[in-house]
This record gives sequence, structure tokens and C-alpha cells, in this order.
Amino acid sequence: MQTRSQVKKQKTSHNDESNIFIKLEEKEIKSESKLETNLEPILDFIYDFDYASECWKSNKKYVGNGCYKYMCQCVTKKGKPCVRTALQGEINCKMHLVK
Repeated sequence: MQTRSQVKKQKTSHNDESNIFIKLEEKEIKSESKLETNLEPILDFIYDFDYASECWKSNKKYVGNGCYKYMCQCVTKKGKPCVRTALQGEINCKMHLVK
């Protein structure tokens, strides 16, 4: 049995999109009428909080008053994600729980 974090890591390992972007820029320095590029990159750390929040809420259901419940991680026979609430300590609902 996998924990929620293991399932999430498994899903995100297949997804190439990331909410953390690192931008590399090269400095251009003029010396003796030659244009040289400096190989030391400047790292700009840009964190997209909206995307991170959206990812965090992707497997949760808002129940009011700032509270969330985990949703079942299974897919129904029709190919749609299950809309049931997951059992406490599990990643699946009672219908998809493997016995």
C-alpha cells in the first residue's frame, strides 16, 4: 500500500511541468572590443504560488471554514475521477478499497 505522498510523487514524476522555474541568464562583458560571455549564470528563483495552491488542492475537496477532505484517487469505469471522499488514512474511498 502506498501513502498519499508516494502516490503524488509517482504522479508528478510523469508530469514534466513544475511550479518552480529557474531562469539562467548569461552576463555579457565587453573587454578590448570583444564581446565575451561570462559562464557564471545568475539564478533567479521564481515560485508560482497560484500553481502550487492549485496542485495542492487537486486531490482535496473544500468542505467549508477553511477545511479540506482528501478525495478518492481512483478512476471510475467511465474514465472519470471518483468524487467520493477518501477513508481516513487511505487514498481510496470504500468502493475502491482493495481488500
